[in-house]
Amino acid sequence: MSRRKPPKSENGGRGKPINDSGNKRIIDNRETFKSIIIACEDSVSAPTYFKMIVGKLKKGRYIKNNSFVIAKHNNTHPTGVLQDLLNHKVQNTNKTYKDFDYCWIVIDRDDGHHQPNDFNNAITQAKANKPEINVAYANDAFELWYLLHLESFCTPMGRKELVNMLLNKLQKKYPTKFDHLDKDNIKDEKNTKLIFNTLFSKQKNAIKHAKNLLKDYGENHNPEKDNPSTTVHQLVELLNNLEATTIDKRIQKIVCTDIYSDIHNSLIKEGEMLPSYFFENKEFTKNKKAFEEIMAILIKEGILKKEDEDYCLISIENLKNYLKQIKIPIYYN
Repeated sequence: MSRRKPPKSENGGRGKPINDSGNKRIIDNRETFKSIIIACEDSVSAPTYFKMIVGKLKKGRYIKNNSFVIAKHNNTHPTGVLQDLLNHKVQNTNKTYKDFDYCWIVIDRDDGHHQPNDFNNAITQAKANKPEINVAYANDAFELWYLLHLESFCTPMGRKELVNMLLNKLQKKYPTKFDHLDKDNIKDEKNTKLIFNTLFSKQKNAIKHAKNLLKDYGENHNPEKDNPSTTVHQLVELLNNLEATTIDKRIQKIVCTDIYSDIHNSLIKEGEMLPSYFFENKEFTKNKKAFEEIMAILIKEGILKKEDEDYCLISIENLKNYLKQIKIPIYYN
């Protein structure tokens, strides 16, 4: 099968810039950002940790400064944290938690300080709320999340034991970095940032270990009873996934079998472009089944996502890697 470049359109690009009605296709280049509000049980450690993740997103322009908000901290018990979220009003605006795409509370079971009913009620009320509020909890304490970066374990522990174990692990593995760390300063802002940066490369391990814990408990999982367990990874994954799904200035829209000149020009600027014969060559798309198979492959590779009859490019990086992987010729401008 011969492979050729598709003919140039009237405006010099490759592909079809004109739709069936003869009107020029208008591509929406506006950037879209998801918004998130969270309320945390403590005023420093957990907020600082999530600010560090969001800081990376802001640096890469995957989230705007005003699209991530931490609710004003007034309470340290689970149902109180939920109230902090429900009562929060964004400064200088009329926005409440209902105006955000994602709403989360971050709470601990903390058996030594919180009553079981308070913890359970926070989860139940959050789930019943309209819109639903998600819960990132740790049983028994947030330090469990740090420990899961370093190893998987299933031994029940209270907050004090978790902190001591974390101190031991960090000082043993990174003696020069954490020789100053103790139970009194481990939650301050400076040390939270140090822990985040040190463990960041092991975040995938923590996510895997957290998921395995929940899997082991099965369908009858009881957040209040099951120690250790956590859903902090779910909030972390949500934040991380914003990078893969946010539409930025390089990302355009692909509709059905047409790939427009704007797409070509956008990808050419990146040094590579998606071969149009994937979408336009009749030998590939002459029947619906073949076309759907091609689309399914690109969706599986994380290159496209389907919205009704449209296909949207979601990852230029995945596209580049995929083209290299299957050794398809790459056209250059």
